[in-house]
Amino acid sequence: MAEASCQTLDPRIRRTRQLLQQSLEKLLKKKEFDEISVQDITDRATVNRATFYDHYADKFELLECMVGSRFHEL
Repeated sequence: MAEASCQTLDPRIRRTRQLLQQSLEKLLKKKEFDEISVQDITDRATVNRATFYDHYADKFELLECMVGSRFHEL
């Protein structure tokens, strides 16, 4: 995924994506990636599944954006 599509200027979108990425990051400390479901991610982020799919196609895309944003911060 291109960096531009992972980054956005709208603060509401940025906040939601940060919540989802933080949720996945915390879950990865407890479980293997394959054991984590989209429902696990959304429950921890306190957003619904429809919101997740408004932002990401699947958990793999979320992971890709999370890694990309962490790399960009470095």
